[in-house]
Amino acid sequence: MMDAKIDTGTLRAAQRALVVQVGLQLASCCAHAAGLVCLLSGLGSERLLAAPPPARAVIWVWLVAGLVWTALNARGLWLRRHWARRSTLAYWATPLAWCCCIPVPVWSIATLTRPAMRHLFDER
Repeated sequence: MMDAKIDTGTLRAAQRALVVQVGLQLASCCAHAAGLVCLLSGLGSERLLAAPPPARAVIWVWLVAGLVWTALNARGLWLRRHWARRSTLAYWATPLAWCCCIPVPVWSIATLTRPAMRHLFDER
């Protein structure tokens, strides 16, 4: 529960940021799908084959898991499910560990941890 009141403007900004988060999860879902299509069709296979077997496994697991994970996150965020905020935070922490596309995960983590965003999920 929130101790301090959150003003209406801040809540509206959090609602807009939530819609952006849903869009980012859907875009990530499309990126995972595109990566899988490329690998399954043979595009980029020479680079994947050049990678050591553990790296290949990580790439495949990340593409498949991310496809499902981001779709579930997008739906959960849209419905304001409490678990979806935490799951999305975990999803965005993963690329940070790989130093991949750093501005997007940093912004997403900062947005999802704001009190107004937490309040949106606590309302339900």
